[in-house]
Amino acid sequence: MAGKIQAIVMPKLGLSMTEGMVAKWHVEEGAKVAPGDMIAEIETSKITNELQAHGAGVIRGSLAEEGVDLPVGGLLCVLADEASSEGEIEAFIAAFKPLDSDRIEVAEAEEASDDARRPQRKDDKARPNPSGQQPPPDDSRIPATPSARRAAARAGINLAEVTPTGTRGRVTREDVEKAAAAAQSAAAPPAQSAATALSGEAYEEVPLTSMRQTIAKRLTASKQAAPHFRLVAEANVDRMLDLRSDLDRGMEDGKISINDLLVKAAAAALMQVPAVNIQFDGSAMRRYAAAHVAVAVALEEGLLTPVIRNANHKSVMEISSEIKELSRRAKLGSLQLDELEGGTFTVSNLGMFGIKAFDAIINPPQAAILAVGATEQRLIPSAGGKRAATIITATLSCDHRVVDGATGARFMQAFKALVEHPYQLLI
Repeated sequence: MAGKIQAIVMPKLGLSMTEGMVAKWHVEEGAKVAPGDMIAEIETSKITNELQAHGAGVIRGSLAEEGVDLPVGGLLCVLADEASSEGEIEAFIAAFKPLDSDRIEVAEAEEASDDARRPQRKDDKARPNPSGQQPPPDDSRIPATPSARRAAARAGINLAEVTPTGTRGRVTREDVEKAAAAAQSAAAPPAQSAATALSGEAYEEVPLTSMRQTIAKRLTASKQAAPHFRLVAEANVDRMLDLRSDLDRGMEDGKISINDLLVKAAAAALMQVPAVNIQFDGSAMRRYAAAHVAVAVALEEGLLTPVIRNANHKSVMEISSEIKELSRRAKLGSLQLDELEGGTFTVSNLGMFGIKAFDAIINPPQAAILAVGATEQRLIPSAGGKRAATIITATLSCDHRVVDGATGARFMQAFKALVEHPYQLLI
């Protein structure tokens, strides 16, 4: 009787997701899993999400290669019951066709490639040892990921001689690569390394993560395609600081930040100047009825911009709580892709780093981004001569294809007025 076989495919983690990759496997071929077990980490251009098993069975077939992009719906591995034969598994994989992404709701993951599916021939083990000397110990039972086994076969590395760092004592591909590099260094005559040959200084070559590659592509495209112009305004935030102190008294968890108030002010200004509250894809402009404000969150591996949806309809306290939660989950890598999409405007604040002023690159398909610097104390004219005031500098970058100078200036006027008279934000 034929066993039950299911395809585990690249999941669709957001409406615009078209491809992803396995960042890390937490199971290996032959592992038994139960519903809810985490089997892999799936990385997109913006986020990394855990992939859980949605059924019970045994991981069969080849596992998808870590770090290799696969389309949504592409085969990652197979989940089957123990009654399924190898022939049935092979036939299932051979007949598999990528699923239509519109039909995908959930999926599960692991490593797969033509090289991984190729049955190992008997002479494969002999290739690293063509000299006829005593063959190395059999490493077929050494716990290792499939990608580690392939890397070891290519490099002529015996897994028994590799120090494992993976989960449950498994050898990972990185372990094999380190062992191969060490073997090459030991075999090479003393000489200046390739990394120091030109400059005489040692350096580490760090490959770009998927997130960093996407940031590079998107912002390069934005800078090249969108003719940026910038408008700079200064605003007195003394009243806003007073309002923050008043609101803090009503907060049960945490405190209101000035950035929370600035996001609310930006949302309110977008409602006053809706011509800035838009998206532009190069051919069509979409003007939105609600302000969906993206907030820049800096991570070690890059920048994320989770979106506060309908920010114009939310209170300052609601915005504050949502920003804290989105920032927390951004740092944990648990944001959903849909929480990073759909923004109509972005606020980027580097004031906490002591940056006085800066200009930011527009995050497409948005048409504008507001860059906010640190507060600083200044003397300003007053009825009695001069008085101390707290000033911020804000810079609006606009896409001149769809936002004119006067339009951007009206937005900055509205934003400045709201910042300097912030109690309007409570109405």
